[in-house]
Amino acid sequence: MNRSLFDRTYAFALRHRNEETGFLHIGDTIPVYENLCFALTLLRTRTVRNMTQGAELLRRLIAFFTDGFPLYLHEFSDNGPDIRQLRALLPLYWQLKLFRNVLSAPCVRRLEAIRAFLSDKGRECVYPFLVAMRGEEIPEYVPRNDHDRGELLLAYSVMEEKRVWPLRVALAGWDGRMMIGKEAGYQRETEPECTLFDLFMASYQGCVAGRFDRDSPAYFEGSLVFPFPETPLPVKGGTAPVVALNGSSPHADFHSFSFRSGSRARIYSFVCQDRVYVRKEGGRFLFFLGESGKEELTFFTERGEGSACFVSGVRETVFYPEEPVEVRTEGHRFGFSLSLVKGEGRFVGRVGFGNRPAQRGGDEGGNPEHRASYDWRITVEALLLSSDAVIALTLTG
Repeated sequence: MNRSLFDRTYAFALRHRNEETGFLHIGDTIPVYENLCFALTLLRTRTVRNMTQGAELLRRLIAFFTDGFPLYLHEFSDNGPDIRQLRALLPLYWQLKLFRNVLSAPCVRRLEAIRAFLSDKGRECVYPFLVAMRGEEIPEYVPRNDHDRGELLLAYSVMEEKRVWPLRVALAGWDGRMMIGKEAGYQRETEPECTLFDLFMASYQGCVAGRFDRDSPAYFEGSLVFPFPETPLPVKGGTAPVVALNGSSPHADFHSFSFRSGSRARIYSFVCQDRVYVRKEGGRFLFFLGESGKEELTFFTERGEGSACFVSGVRETVFYPEEPVEVRTEGHRFGFSLSLVKGEGRFVGRVGFGNRPAQRGGDEGGNPEHRASYDWRITVEALLLSSDAVIALTLTG
């Protein structure tokens, strides 16, 4: 793993460690899986003090294993969900593979017994990392999104005999210039949130992007990112923006349309998370409102410091078809216009503050209405549009 990335993982873990308990805390809870990964983080620092603490933390954690791990320590002796049980095999795999010699003999025996128990429990599961751990070949497939690509690379890292296709698939979904996956996911304030896939690919590429400095849940698993020893395949990244249409996720990271531009230092996005069919035609994007049963569209773009919205060159928050809209932020300008290209009726656009559904910035545990607003919310309200209405988006910035 790139040293800079590992330092970020280590620093992130320390910010969540409770000095009194020695465990990593998330809120008021002590999650077992994340602490198993934290123990691996401490071991990987290779300092005597941290390795001693990592071994002790591991010894304390495995004492909570009966016929499974609890999800949180305070839930002992109830077992957590099966996938969380089986996922514990990942840190256990590396702890036994790399640090057997620094762990006590009783700890090693206990870890081997736990690994054998969980491996048997997951013997018919088809999660890629479990298939790889069994030494079986993973059938080739195309991951649906960045989360699935991260899962594939977890499996790739534990393959005894490396196949080249998982790496090719990962590279096909990665833009090396901006250092970001090609499908939009969650947002952390004003930039895309770092994912496990991002960590793997940054390690592979040997550098990091500016957004990697922001906290992200991916760093809880950062200790699972190991370098690939093979001769690397080339990392590609052109000068064009990254566009993704009609994502497949059923969760809040779903995007029917995503446009991202910028560089590894700063990424800008313009997205729509409505469930509407979108098609690219020439230099514009068609939104089939009637076919999708939608009466409005909502777009989001970052609202950075000093950001303002202009319509036909005038600072304004209401716009109409074919009027040029421009969002200006220090050092960046982004423009678009919307027009009705099929069907009958009218629409009006309104610009205000808000947060995209995929926004994870602010107080995650509180009322979303009380969060700070990190985005411009651009709402297109239909006025008596016919059922065959199609609205075209033309990007000008």
